[in-house]
Amino acid sequence: MPDEARFEDVVEHFEVLREAPIQQYGAPASEFDEGFITGMRKRSAVSFHKYGYVAQAKGHVNFIESAQQRIARYLETGNTEWLMDATNYIMFESMHPSHPSAHYRPTDSDESPGRIVQSRGVVPGTRHSKKPNVDL
Repeated sequence: MPDEARFEDVVEHFEVLREAPIQQYGAPASEFDEGFITGMRKRSAVSFHKYGYVAQAKGHVNFIESAQQRIARYLETGNTEWLMDATNYIMFESMHPSHPSAHYRPTDSDESPGRIVQSRGVVPGTRHSKKPNVDL
């Protein structure tokens, strides 16, 4: 396991998540959960001390399936801690991709699969991504 002194490395790594508050991007604070990000950081730091560097897990841990497993646990239990864990695994996949063609390319809403609306279901071929939430 890594030394306690390496904790600073973990904290420094997650400084990336400490961007400007969402209000600086023109959205109200209600549209982002800083507590969720803090929970991700804390769980990732604990995992670092339990398991070591995430990079060492690449090729041994399936980050995508691990995230899906935690989403399933959330759906079973309602415990939002599972969502923090799932999001960390998604982040780990982004940091150490398993997909052979992994890349980042910003996309527009025209490429989005849309959102699934719970109240009315989804009509095949109908996308709801451009409707305001109040109109769903």
